[in-house]
Amino acid sequence: MLNTALTMFCSVPKKIQDPTTHKQENAATILFATLSIICILSGLTTTIIYSLIDLYSKTALGMGSDAEFTAFFLITEGVRKIGYRTMITSLVCLNGSFVVSVFLYFEGRMRYAASGAALVMAVGGFVTWRSVISHASLFLF
Repeated sequence: MLNTALTMFCSVPKKIQDPTTHKQENAATILFATLSIICILSGLTTTIIYSLIDLYSKTALGMGSDAEFTAFFLITEGVRKIGYRTMITSLVCLNGSFVVSVFLYFEGRMRYAASGAALVMAVGGFVTWRSVISHASLFLF
């Protein structure tokens, strides 16, 4: 997810044009940049949180320190919740930035058709994976 966001951020032009003739493009460019930055930073936060927790958990278990692992796991509950929320934030922003990138890529009627189709599919995907996230948050967090 993070790789996709970084690749898209680097490949989509983010130049602000003449505001008197390109208001839509400028607004889309700002929205794209905002969503991409939030996606990248939240994805990075998620990756770091879960990588560190995984590293220290496996270290404790590998050393046979089950009690220390349990204590560590309990004490990091709040951080894991933040990691979970930043993952969801990254997912939503990735979908949104992709839709906006489609809008910025095309021109004319194709711009609206393609970005509209991307929006419908992004919302459909969100509705589908939202149920997984809802169930996970009930049972795990």
